[in-house]
Amino acid sequence: MGARGNGFTLIEILAVVVILGILAGILVPRFSDMTEQARRSALLAAIAEGQARVNAAAARYALSAGALPTAYSQVATFLAQETDAGGYLLAFGDASGGVAMTAWYAASPDVSATGFAVLPQ
Repeated sequence: MGARGNGFTLIEILAVVVILGILAGILVPRFSDMTEQARRSALLAAIAEGQARVNAAAARYALSAGALPTAYSQVATFLAQETDAGGYLLAFGDASGGVAMTAWYAASPDVSATGFAVLPQ
């Protein structure tokens, strides 16, 4: 019997490290892309929630005033100017014929999306 032990050789360990490095180089960018896609999808969901909030504000205005709103200023009192939407912030503003919305990721303001909600007619 020789003096060889039951461990791995340096060549085997280096081969495993190289293979893991190659896998990491391939998979890490894909996970980064998936994170970005998830953020974009969540932004679109936040804009959809903003549209629902505009509709709810229009309904509250209609109940209190007895008529449908025709301008942003009429529903603005029922909308928070900046509100949380599940980790995303929503801001509302005046736009011709409706309400402009901007949603952005709270931890990274450079990730944002815009939308528009039409007031009910």
